[in-house]
Amino acid sequence: MNDDLIYRDFEYANSFKLGELTGQKIIQAVKEKNIEEIKRLMKLPVDEGGLILLRLTAKDKNGKTAKELALDSENKEIIDLFE
Repeated sequence: MNDDLIYRDFEYANSFKLGELTGQKIIQAVKEKNIEEIKRLMKLPVDEGGLILLRLTAKDKNGKTAKELALDSENKEIIDLFE
């Protein structure tokens, strides 16, 4: 296997992990009603925040996504961030 393929695969795996971690941070920000942090985390480029899909599909310990938690909060400003 050549080094370029190994490097590409490593970067791809890292973007998965980073997306999951960013997703957990978004969940925490929703729970804390930290609108500025939610905005910051949602706007991160892929190389800083990981895969966007993983950010949005991450679940808390009760199996809820950030969007579901936002809807539960009934905070329109937070809900609008996920629309």
